[in-house]
Amino acid sequence: MNSCNIFKILKIERKEMIHSAMIVAIASYNSECRNLFFKMLRKKYEEESDLNKNKKLIENLDALEKSIIRKDYKGWINTEHLLKEMVGNEERLRGRADIWIGNNENPSYRLIIENKIDAIDQEYQLRRYFRYLIGNGRNNAGLFYLCLKEDKEKSKWVNNYSAKKYEHESINADVNTDWHLLTYEKDIKNWLEQIASLELNCDFKWAVEQYIKIVNSILKE
Repeated sequence: MNSCNIFKILKIERKEMIHSAMIVAIASYNSECRNLFFKMLRKKYEEESDLNKNKKLIENLDALEKSIIRKDYKGWINTEHLLKEMVGNEERLRGRADIWIGNNENPSYRLIIENKIDAIDQEYQLRRYFRYLIGNGRNNAGLFYLCLKEDKEKSKWVNNYSAKKYEHESINADVNTDWHLLTYEKDIKNWLEQIASLELNCDFKWAVEQYIKIVNSILKE
């Protein structure tokens, strides 16, 4: 075998849960990885949509990162996070976030990254996430949609009924929120390459390099 890649050997190269878990593991590995991860998200806020609207989102993202650093908060990012909240006396499940970012000690601002490689959108998926993000008095929220390539996936996402419903509610709600598109082709690849250039533990660097190869591989398919 000329090339040995653990993702291909295990046939998990297109499994979204594996990709979400890798992103979470790399982002939370050390302070440099975390800083570059937040820099990637901040850049999307600065590039896309209404900058006046996003100014508050950027401020909240900065505040979230600072609170994580100040309190050395370990559980700031995780995968397969159940989105539970109380509505009156009833607990409701809004969904399961592929990647959830927040600080339980300061829950006023949270982020969700919905990771899509092969799976299709669930009914009202983004609408449910939006309602969770602005629930319980929170008025600042971040929702990212991660797909392989922008040119292929963006039109499909924009035309999705759930997304339209989300946009309608976010425009008419008195909240600071918006959706932002992340892609493996541009954003994740660039972030991973920055990570790989750092001075890292050799085992961790090997894992990152293996993951970069598999991301490049699925982008060519």
